[in-house]
Amino acid sequence: MMDSALAHKVVGYFSYSEAGCAFCNDGACIIAGTDELMRFYIKQLLSKHEKIGMVKKTRFEEIMMGLQFGEAYAFDMESYVKFFSLATQYGIADLPELNSVCIERSPDGLDFIRIQFAIIE
Repeated sequence: MMDSALAHKVVGYFSYSEAGCAFCNDGACIIAGTDELMRFYIKQLLSKHEKIGMVKKTRFEEIMMGLQFGEAYAFDMESYVKFFSLATQYGIADLPELNSVCIERSPDGLDFIRIQFAIIE
């Protein structure tokens, strides 16, 4: 069982449409470090004719539940730093190290770290 204080820590922001579809990049739900960054990613990746949808905070527990069901997440650097810290406190040891993902930024500002757990049946 997850420690309540750890479970409720905010990792970042996600977005979803009125129909309930998450804002994704290559099948991975985008997690941004700030509301402003999420809105920037949406503007960069969606056509001008599509609505932005809802932007909400997401907590560590919500992300862990998604990962346990095989969902993929695309973290920006700011949200990944938060996720990595919480995940290591939770006992997850096989995530990409922060120093290995600190690469040069792409010119469009769309740099994501994709995390997805293998589901073992």
